[in-house]
Amino acid sequence: MSDDVEASLDQLYTEVWNEYLEFNQPTEIFHYTSAEGLCGILTRKLFFASDLFCLQDPLEFQYGKSVLMGVLQTRSDAVSQSLWADLSEHPLFPHKGKNWSVYSVSFCGTKDLLGQWRGYGGAAGYAVGVRLTAVLKHPQRFTVLRMLYNPEKQQQVFGRLMSGAAEIFERYHKTRCDNELLTQIGSRLVQSIFNLKHPAFHGEDEWRILMLEPYNSVEFPVQYRVSGGRIVPYIELRFEPDWISRVVLGPTAVRYPNEGTIMRMLATGGFEGAVCESSAIPLL
Repeated sequence: MSDDVEASLDQLYTEVWNEYLEFNQPTEIFHYTSAEGLCGILTRKLFFASDLFCLQDPLEFQYGKSVLMGVLQTRSDAVSQSLWADLSEHPLFPHKGKNWSVYSVSFCGTKDLLGQWRGYGGAAGYAVGVRLTAVLKHPQRFTVLRMLYNPEKQQQVFGRLMSGAAEIFERYHKTRCDNELLTQIGSRLVQSIFNLKHPAFHGEDEWRILMLEPYNSVEFPVQYRVSGGRIVPYIELRFEPDWISRVVLGPTAVRYPNEGTIMRMLATGGFEGAVCESSAIPLL
């Protein structure tokens, strides 16, 4: 029965987001990173998916939560009322699992974006190009979504999610504990909250790989790293060589001998067809 509930919620989540997201799907998405990050990605064939509850800026979560709260206030079904009451009493989210969390790898839909160089990779950083079609065709334990910035569509998404969640609750609540069902519904809402961003950030054109994983996962064991004085939990997302399409050197990255070295890394790592190129942005 638990699997039936999970399958119903997964189907609801996928259908709603596929309907409302403005994909304008690019052929590639780009992960901006440092030289150290690039070496780790290419030599180990993995990305670090960081725990989104340990974000440096908690306002991102609060924005998504405020959108959800606004939708819940307009609804009269038992699920929406229960979630609204719980959300009103807790600073984050009452159904955030004690044994699970949401992990993310961030990408950009634009290959050579100055704001991304400055904010993430640094002008002397690197951008790893990933073939979106290759990511989507593999068996997945994750979702790949473009961030939704349009406030009207954000409200529509949560309206659809709550309508579907209310139907699922009515279908199963006679044979399941109400709190257990609310926790399962809440976990999907947490994941959806992290698909939203304030419209002011629309220029970032952000995409995310999102993973919902328990702390005791054998396949994705939780590890820890230090970033800016913070301890950040993360899991390793391994990928196939056909994911990687190119590496872009940042506007002030030293081209020689880095370009040749990166081409060697791509060749010896089995990244067939991947290329190396330099940013076209004119910075000194």
